[in-house]
Amino acid sequence: MINEVYIVVQELLNKNGYGLLTPTRFVAFAESAQLRVLEEALDEYRIKKRDAARYDAPDTLNSLEAIIEIFAARTMLSRETPSGVMKYHTLPSDYMRWGSANVDGVELVKQPSKTKAALERSYFISPTDSAPFCYIEGNKLYALPDTIGAIKDGNSYIAYDEIELVYYRYPKKPNWTYVMIDGKTPVFNPDSELYQDFEVPQSLFNRLVTNILGMVSVKLRDDFVAQVAANQDETDFTKRNR
Repeated sequence: MINEVYIVVQELLNKNGYGLLTPTRFVAFAESAQLRVLEEALDEYRIKKRDAARYDAPDTLNSLEAIIEIFAARTMLSRETPSGVMKYHTLPSDYMRWGSANVDGVELVKQPSKTKAALERSYFISPTDSAPFCYIEGNKLYALPDTIGAIKDGNSYIAYDEIELVYYRYPKKPNWTYVMIDGKTPVFNPDSELYQDFEVPQSLFNRLVTNILGMVSVKLRDDFVAQVAANQDETDFTKRNR
C-alpha cells in the first residue's frame, strides 16, 4: 500500500502546485501519519465501545476492532534487569498504549502516576494481593503491593514473571524503498531488504494520504482523495493491459 499512497500524494501535490516530496521526506511523513491514524483509531474505538454500552453497537465498532487487533500484543513482565531485581517491571520496547494487566487472573488496576503517593499511604485504598494497583513512569511499571513479581530470599530478591500485560504496540516504521533511474528519478523497489509497507489496513488509506498532505499544508476532502486514488488504479490497470 505504501507505493499507492506515495503515488497519490505526489499527484495531489503536483495538481495543487506544490513541489514533489523527496523519498526521505515522504518516509518521515509516512511514519508520523501511520502513528497518528492508529492513535485516532484507538481513541475512536474507546469512545464507540463506551457508547455501545448505552446504545446499539455501531457498525464501525467491528471494523475498528479489526484494525487495533493488528497491534495488540501480550507479554509477561519481569523485575529482572542487567543491574539486578528492581522495584519496577520494564515495559516492552514497542509499548505504545495500555490495554490491561493481571496477576494470576486478578486485574491490575492502572492508576495515574500522580496518585502514587496517595495509594501507598492510604489506609482505605491500600493495594493488596486481591486488589492490586499499578502506575507507569516512563518505560517502568510499578506494581503495588511491591511483593508482586519478586520473592524475598534473605536480604535479596528473586524475580519471577507474574504480571501478564496486554498492550498496543507501535507500528513498524514504513519505508518506501527505491532505485535511482538515470541518476535523478526514484523508482519504487519493493525487493529491497529495507522495504516496509504500512501496517495499518487499506481501510485507512485516505486517512494516511490526508495526514501526509496536511503536513505540507494541503487540505483536501476524503472523497477527493478517493477519486484521485480510483483514477490512479484505472490508469495502472490500463497500462498493465495494453
